[in-house]
Amino acid sequence: MSKKNNAADVTERASRFAPSPPTPHREPARRPCRQSGKATPSARPEVERGAGIPDGDIALAGLAALDQLSIGIAIVDRRSRVIWANRYCDEILADADGLSIIGGELRASNHRQSSELLQGIREIGDDGGGGETTTGVMTLTRPSGRRSYHAAVRSLCRAGLAVEHHVAVFVTDPQRDDGLDAGHIASLFDLTHSESELAARLAAGKRLDLAAAELGVATGTARTHLK
Repeated sequence: MSKKNNAADVTERASRFAPSPPTPHREPARRPCRQSGKATPSARPEVERGAGIPDGDIALAGLAALDQLSIGIAIVDRRSRVIWANRYCDEILADADGLSIIGGELRASNHRQSSELLQGIREIGDDGGGGETTTGVMTLTRPSGRRSYHAAVRSLCRAGLAVEHHVAVFVTDPQRDDGLDAGHIASLFDLTHSESELAARLAAGKRLDLAAAELGVATGTARTHLK
């Protein structure tokens, strides 16, 4: 995305939504995850992680990194109040086509799906995944008729800690095709500009003749590039 993404911008966006009210008589705010038989990241030494970096800078760097992803991420509390959303999610919410913010809370356009979303958020937020990272998935239909969003509600349980009553909602938009970067393809495989542009379109599932038409070349020329 081309939008500016500096520390001031990230800080402002992180403070747009009202913070969730503290949960009374629940301490501490984080609890250990229940251990399974498999080795977990929490079993590894954590001493060097973020060593020498102020906590505030780590948080801002993390939010800035989430802004670069081509997937919508919203952090919500158990009441579905949006605490923070990355840029991709902001754009989805701004469209209000299948998913939006109403009264500060995350809502689906379809009433039944909205109820399912709220129930999933509440259950995972209350349980914290039962001390383990858990995910609930669903589709969110769009009034515009465009392809449905794919949503996953996931508990925030990682590295031995769970953030109580907060979950992450991940949203992908199959309608939005960011596609492969032709420049990256050219660099990785030593292709010409024309070859990489054709490769990107073919990888996206386009037929050779349609890809050639988009590039303004004859189908025979595209076949030569393909070889």
